[in-house]
Amino acid sequence: MSSERASAPTFAEWLERVRAELGGRDPVATLSSRPVGGPTILPLYTAGNAPDGSPLRSGGRHGGRRLAFRPAGETPEEINRNLLAGLAGGASAVRLPAAAWRDRDALEASLRDVLLEAISLHLGAGADAERALRTVREWMTSRGLAAADLEVRLDADPLGEVARGNGESLESSLAGAAAAAVLCHRELPGWRAIEARGAPFHEAGADDAQELAALLAAGVAYLRAMDEAGLPPGDAVAQIGWSVALGSDPFSQLAKLRAARELWCRLQRALGIAESRPLALHAESSRRGLTRYDRWVNILRGTSQAAAALLGGADEISVAPFDAALGGESGAAQRLAWNTVHVLELESALAAVDDPAAGAWYVESLTDDLARRAWDEMRRIESEGGLAASLTGGGLAARLAERAAERRQAIATRELALIGISEYAQLDEALPPPREGNRPSTARRGEAPALPVLRDAAPFERLRDAAARAAQEPTVFLANLGPAKRHGARSLFATHALAAGGVRAIPGEGTDTGEAAVAAAESVSARRSSGARAACLCGDDEDYASIGPRVVEALREAGAAPLWVAAPPGDLADRLLQAGADEIVHRGCDLVERLERLHAALGVEPVGDPQ
Repeated sequence: MSSERASAPTFAEWLERVRAELGGRDPVATLSSRPVGGPTILPLYTAGNAPDGSPLRSGGRHGGRRLAFRPAGETPEEINRNLLAGLAGGASAVRLPAAAWRDRDALEASLRDVLLEAISLHLGAGADAERALRTVREWMTSRGLAAADLEVRLDADPLGEVARGNGESLESSLAGAAAAAVLCHRELPGWRAIEARGAPFHEAGADDAQELAALLAAGVAYLRAMDEAGLPPGDAVAQIGWSVALGSDPFSQLAKLRAARELWCRLQRALGIAESRPLALHAESSRRGLTRYDRWVNILRGTSQAAAALLGGADEISVAPFDAALGGESGAAQRLAWNTVHVLELESALAAVDDPAAGAWYVESLTDDLARRAWDEMRRIESEGGLAASLTGGGLAARLAERAAERRQAIATRELALIGISEYAQLDEALPPPREGNRPSTARRGEAPALPVLRDAAPFERLRDAAARAAQEPTVFLANLGPAKRHGARSLFATHALAAGGVRAIPGEGTDTGEAAVAAAESVSARRSSGARAACLCGDDEDYASIGPRVVEALREAGAAPLWVAAPPGDLADRLLQAGADEIVHRGCDLVERLERLHAALGVEPVGDPQ
């Protein structure tokens, strides 16, 4: 056996080998994909795909890593109880709800028995930076604490409040945030006043570049406000952090965090800041991607988000509990979310190396593309007068709505599959009753139009809810032609497609395919025995061509309505539609639209969007 190492195959050799495996089809065109709002993802990356042939310099991490959480509760006592449980679970960055710091006494009760020097304390000031700062300083005085004893983050985000429709007095809240930042810089070293949150844009349908652009534009606006308040950009950048919402694809989200840090460094270079400061970066799992049905799959989504946050170098990480979409979180789900981060960080050592993706051609290409598109979108926002003007004028909202519509279409056609929802739905799952607790507030004030809060699963969950509330479970008979080896693939496809809308498939045993009349009679008899009014024809192309039209005619004459056919578009499908079928259902069709029509035909009353 030769000890010589085989030479690495060239890209051209790889292309030829894969082309042969694909029966002559072009490997790049066949195996490439494009996520909604993202670049084309190639099947293979080489050094030529890396930006400028070298990795980006992302500016490094800001500091030590912390597990962040937001204790639920309506009263300081409830908040304190949940806060202590979170600290016992290993959390060290506490993001308090407004009820915890409404006044000095509330803050005292919320933080009772908390080892303050061990935590990073976030107040979530929103548009009320000055009140939050005043409250925490009054509390510090009552406790005899100095600024150096605490790590405090006010997390003012007036522009985020505008995005939520709460921009009642943006000018004064921006001035208040800037004033708080100046005070933190001059009198409270180590404290930070502002955190721009990407979640309001992400939940309105923003793609990754649009979310980063909104964060960048918010940063520009806050730097301007602080400059007007007397804090120059070189000092002001230390007063701003970002909170980025994470989707479920680990590579794109890893690139998103790397691009965030690169963009922050680029902005500082553009401002002439001689020594760039690293970005304080919080990564929170997206609630846009959470599901109410088959909520256990959310554990996998949270795991991939935590992995991306650790590999991407986030300073603070928040993972949503798997049952968060039900309203409030159970203690077990919350603890599992914390432990997911602990296992990935401490046992799997995902954070042992700073920027482990540096030099990887795929990730470098994604990062570079994302950073460039985000920078261009930020400049577009600036050309509209800045983030506030773009929001109130509707420019950014229109672009987010366009992207959201593209995403909804990808979900409806199952190009973007939601496991447990649009694919492999579990019909017999019973949802637990909704829990009160940590639901996001829907209260709005002010004249600024609020960006919508969207969830990917909502169109299918609305159908599931409607089916669950129907007086009688909606069913469809599967008129299977021939033995299972001939109808099985399309029968299974139809079963899963119907289940996505809460409709139960009742499979037929399969008909004789020798005589069209016999097959038709068997189908009609089996449908009547099933008790289902609607039917869906399932078979292979050969049986569709030979006996399909006669079976469709017989089912239609016997009252089957509506009548679907599981078949791709084409001549065969057209013949079956001409014979009397109502719809064809196939991979790539708008399944939400078809299921809505099926519900209407079966008398299932529609319901509103789940929250």
